[in-house]
Amino acid sequence: MDFSVNTNPLGPPKFLDHVVRKCLDDGVLLYYPDYEYASLRQYIAEFYGCDVDSIIATNGANEAINLVLTALRRDIVVIEPSYGEYEDVARAINVNYSYILYRVGDGEYHLNLSDLDVFCRDPSKLIVITNPNNPTGNYVSRDKLMKYACECSSTFLIDESYVELCDECPYELNTSIPENVVIVRSLGKVLSLPGLRFGFLFSPNERLINMVNALRQPWNVNSLAECVISDILSRPDVFREFIDTSRRYISRERARVMGKLSGLSVKVFKSSTNFLLLNLGVNAVRVIDGLESRGIFIRRCHSFKGLGEEYIRISIRRPEDNDVLLSALEGILGGP
Repeated sequence: MDFSVNTNPLGPPKFLDHVVRKCLDDGVLLYYPDYEYASLRQYIAEFYGCDVDSIIATNGANEAINLVLTALRRDIVVIEPSYGEYEDVARAINVNYSYILYRVGDGEYHLNLSDLDVFCRDPSKLIVITNPNNPTGNYVSRDKLMKYACECSSTFLIDESYVELCDECPYELNTSIPENVVIVRSLGKVLSLPGLRFGFLFSPNERLINMVNALRQPWNVNSLAECVISDILSRPDVFREFIDTSRRYISRERARVMGKLSGLSVKVFKSSTNFLLLNLGVNAVRVIDGLESRGIFIRRCHSFKGLGEEYIRISIRRPEDNDVLLSALEGILGGP
């Protein structure tokens, strides 16, 4: 069992097999996709409530991140611990990388926006925030974040790859997002289809959109992904219900798992999405080895800045899978 993968525990929507087969039967792989992705972007705009000209379809969230960082070529400031791709790209395109750490208190990670003030006033900076954050699971109110960004000279890249799986996060994109903000999305997480490779970026900044489009590879989203995502978004009520059902399940099961972990004296941090960060303390090596010997795999977090060998991340899966993990932890740790 692989608890290191952070996709939707409910799996893909039930109707998806039919959608994929229909796309293939219609011969979508025999033709190039639309270079402009006009119809696909229109579906995205209608579902998320935003301007179609502010959207670029991408090959997953990774491509969107790489395109923005490469287009802007600004010094990058990342709120850590977070996704490691930002630092890798900064090194590749030869821009300065720096970071600040989330604060920790009362069993959760949180961001004090005043910690960003020195960077916020510098137009040469690109501030990167993953929201909800991976691997800590914390969420910064978007309204609060957008209000702060409006007062800044720097540009913000907000990676919202997990937003559809976050029960307190708005996933709509509206006119309250200022021009110095770029939002990145991935539909592979909520649809549990990481192999399809689909995401998009949104920004009301026309100049930035034009720059990214100039860098984008021709036909960067394949014909099958274009067809499947268009079909899903053409069923807005069905997709919204799927998101709502997924959120309700994750919230309920996450609370149950957190309660069980606390009963085992495992330190678990508050999360708003479909994974949990744990601090195993002195038991870390014994627990990780014990889990892996039972065929249960987790995400070791020693590579994240601000974390160490004692931290692991686990995804929320189906109840029967989560029970196997909890039972294994109880066996390794010796019960409550």
